[in-house]
Amino acid sequence: MANLSYKNQLIVVSAQVDKITKGWIPVVEIFCLADGQRRIHAIESPLQNFGSWREAEGYLIDLAKAWIDDHVENRAS
Repeated sequence: MANLSYKNQLIVVSAQVDKITKGWIPVVEIFCLADGQRRIHAIESPLQNFGSWREAEGYLIDLAKAWIDDHVENRAS
């Protein structure tokens, strides 16, 4: 599991091993403040299987940052 802050939003990445392929399936949750309310947005990657935890983690961190850039009004970076 990895936690990091990006533009004042919390990104939490976790992954589990697919029992059939033995590859990593990552999930990321973004804890953000939107419209004055706390929200959680989850992104899963069911169509991609990764050979290592690091690959899965990096891919989802990039997706989470892109989602934050597109959907969250950031007052500080």
